[in-house]
Amino acid sequence: DRLFLPGFGQRSTMVTFRSVLPYASLIAGTFLMLTQKEGNDVFFLRQGKRKLSVDPKPIDLKRRQEKGTVAVIMNTPKSGTGSLHSSFALSFQCYTRTSLPKVTHQYDCKNDMNILRTHDVKAGIDALGAIRHDPHQQKCVVFTAIRDPQAWLPSLFMESPRGGKHLCNSYNSLAEVLRQYHNWIMTDTVSIRSAITDTRVPLFEHFGTNLTVEMEKVEKNGGYSVVPHPVDEAGPFANCELLFLRMEESNRWNDIISNMLPGATFKPNEKGRSELCPIFAQHYEALLQYTLTSTEITRIIGDDDDVAYYFDAYKSKQVTD
Repeated sequence: DRLFLPGFGQRSTMVTFRSVLPYASLIAGTFLMLTQKEGNDVFFLRQGKRKLSVDPKPIDLKRRQEKGTVAVIMNTPKSGTGSLHSSFALSFQCYTRTSLPKVTHQYDCKNDMNILRTHDVKAGIDALGAIRHDPHQQKCVVFTAIRDPQAWLPSLFMESPRGGKHLCNSYNSLAEVLRQYHNWIMTDTVSIRSAITDTRVPLFEHFGTNLTVEMEKVEKNGGYSVVPHPVDEAGPFANCELLFLRMEESNRWNDIISNMLPGATFKPNEKGRSELCPIFAQHYEALLQYTLTSTEITRIIGDDDDVAYYFDAYKSKQVTD
C-alpha cells in the first residue's frame, strides 16, 4: 500500500504507510490510493475527507417494471460493456440477436423487452428509433460507465491492433512491453482520445449534461448518477433515463441496476485479462501499476477539455519527466 501526498504542480511525494502511521491524524484530506480487484484488473479508488466509496449513501432508485422497456448499453469501450450486456441477456432471457451498422447489436427478449448494445451514439439512436414506435408508451434506460484511466488504458492497449493485441501469447520482456505501451500512448493518441470521448460526450449532450456535472453526482452518490429524460420530448431519448456508473464501485452495480431496471441481475464477466492471456499475466499487472508521465498524459489530452477533465476527475498518479 502506498500513500501519495500532493505536492506542487505535477509533482507528488510517495511515502510508505509505516513511515506516516504515527502522523495519521495530520494527513486528513490527502488522497488514499486503495486497490480493488475486479476480475484481474486493478482499479484505483480515492478517498478524501468525505467517505464516499467506503460509506456510500443508500440507493434510492426504485422503479417499477414496465413491459416493453428498452435497455440501451451506450458505453465507452473497455468500461464494463460486455458484463452489462451478458447480465441483461441472461436476466431477460433474450433469444435473438440482430447485428446493425457500427457494431451495434439488438436483442429481442421476453416480456417484449429489447436490449441495444453499441459504442456509437448515432447508430444507437437509429436502432432505438426503429424499436420504439411510440416513445411515450415505451420506456428506455440508457447505461454508460466511466473507468479510471490507470486501469482503462492497459485494457484498451490490449485490444488495440496498433497496441498490445499481439502480446497476449508472447514472451516479450517487461522492458519491451513497457516500451511498446509508451510508444502506443505517444503515437495512437487520436484513437485513444476518440475512445474516451466519442460515446460519452454526445450522449451527455443529448441529456443536457456534461462530465463535470455528473462526476459531482457520482461522488455524492458513491458511484452513480441518474439523468432524467431530456426536456425535448420529441428528441431521440424521450421517456429515457440515463444511468451513469463508475467502475470503481462495480461491487454496488447489482443493487444500483436492479433498482433502476427491475428484473436485471448484474454479474461481472468471470474471466479477466490474466485468464485470457495467462502468459502475459505478470506483465499486464505491471501495466496496471505503471505510472503515467506528465508527457504521456499531456499527449493524450491534447486540446480536448473533456479528456482533460477525465484525467483530472481521477487525479491519476503521474510523475514529472
